[in-house]
Amino acid sequence: MLILLGYLVVIGTVFGGYVMTGGHLGALYQPAELVIIGGAGIGAFIVGNNGKASKAR
Repeated sequence: MLILLGYLVVIGTVFGGYVMTGGHLGALYQPAELVIIGGAGIGAFIVGNNGKASKAR
């Protein structure tokens, strides 16, 4: 539960500070970049781990 709270605090303060300095949240949402970064992360996870680690429960 504390981990979730920590994530919420970090996200809230980062985005809140960005807005307070005059930033527009719409500028942070770039779907193509999300696809590139997400795909690279998933691909790196698959390459860096064996099947047993990927299927761990």
